[in-house]
Amino acid sequence: EEDIRSLPLPSELKSRLLGAGLCLVRHCLLTPPAELAARLGQPLDQCRRMQLTVRDALAKCTNDGGGGSGGFRLPDTAETLLLDVARSRAVPSMSASVDRLLQGGLSLCQLTELAGSAGSGKTQLCMQLCASVQLPAALGGLQGGAVYLDTEGSFSPRRQAQIASGLLLHCRRLADRMRQRRLPPGDDDDGNGVEGGGAGGDGPLTKEHLKALNEVSSLTVEQVMSNIYYFRCLSHVQLCAFAHESLERFLVGHPHVRLIVLDSIASPFRYEFDNAGQRNRQLAELAALLTRLAVSCRLAVLCTNQMTTRFGLTDAADSRVEPALGPSWCHVCNIRLVIERLEGGGGGGGCEDQRRRMRVLKHPAVRAGSSAVFQVCAVGVRDAFQDDVS
Repeated sequence: EEDIRSLPLPSELKSRLLGAGLCLVRHCLLTPPAELAARLGQPLDQCRRMQLTVRDALAKCTNDGGGGSGGFRLPDTAETLLLDVARSRAVPSMSASVDRLLQGGLSLCQLTELAGSAGSGKTQLCMQLCASVQLPAALGGLQGGAVYLDTEGSFSPRRQAQIASGLLLHCRRLADRMRQRRLPPGDDDDGNGVEGGGAGGDGPLTKEHLKALNEVSSLTVEQVMSNIYYFRCLSHVQLCAFAHESLERFLVGHPHVRLIVLDSIASPFRYEFDNAGQRNRQLAELAALLTRLAVSCRLAVLCTNQMTTRFGLTDAADSRVEPALGPSWCHVCNIRLVIERLEGGGGGGGCEDQRRRMRVLKHPAVRAGSSAVFQVCAVGVRDAFQDDVS
């Protein structure tokens, strides 16, 4: 059985656990937090964080091949999962309305489908996420890289550079405004918030935010672009071969990657198969692989999808437009989103054609049918009718 001393834990934590007679990993993890707090004489919240630290160390040791877990499978309780959700981050979209809809942004450890018709803005949102995932944690990002699997040839490096430039310009302007206002006299580095907004425009701005903004100010478009790893896949054979044979190895060599974009899943699978059963099996295998990588590497996976018309069996009026690839694909996605272009409807300034609506079809924490409006403008994805978009 796994000894607590074999894990890469701080020596003080090891001594505290051993002193309480918790020599084995399972003793520490299976002991209820309240009982652990009583045995260690520590606050309950601190004991919960301690168990999470031990669990993360065990998972890292197992994933790195450092001896495994001796056949002991780490259990998850609802309380542990809730704590994980509370401390986890998401990939921001640079639209506060979209991030609120998605409970903070594009979720990690999840397979998300983004469906929409041609010209709805799917690729634009994908490229925005590839840039904003690189923001520091203090600004809502993950300070990570992105993998872009392109099956349609719709990725534009010039447009990606334009979006990256817009993101950096936004952060620099925000940093300049805060420098001009200065921090209140006597404000120390205790994290007290000052009035302002983060990269997405929400929440107080602290000295930690200012430090992150200064770091972003030194970034260049070239550095942002160099953290986006692009792979062109011309067929389902190329896509599946790369995903099953090379993608995991690439992620091991690039552990900072926090986002995988597959744009799109429909293109190689929608027309290249005569046998629906074979197509569904390959789709299921690919989805299982992407989901496993999302969980084991703690990253977000976003797959774009096309739209198709499902005709009614008896009445043409029963026809409806829905995401392609059928029910077998929709069931394997943890989160399903649809975006559509909004035509007209006011707003002025010629921005009607830029506005999009994102609607939730399936989400573990959001009611189906919930929606948010945003715009795709020259600098990328922003809130609808946002003034500073040039």
